[in-house]
Amino acid sequence: MTAPVVSPWMSVAETAAYTRRHPETVRRALREWERSKGRRGLKGAQPNGANACWSVHRDDADAWMSGALPAKSRRVRAIA
Repeated sequence: MTAPVVSPWMSVAETAAYTRRHPETVRRALREWERSKGRRGLKGAQPNGANACWSVHRDDADAWMSGALPAKSRRVRAIA
């Protein structure tokens, strides 16, 4: 018998249970990620548009819980 495949992607309810936070707190953090353009909050994905279910990768949930700041974007600056 083969073992079931466990996906690293979680729904909002699964993320809330995993991080021991309320589902609305998770949704708020996901919206904050969107509004801040990835500078703070919980990184997630909504593959089918604005009203679709959120998916959160387990590594992103761990980073959010540890308080790690998202990596800064590296932009090439013009030398004046």
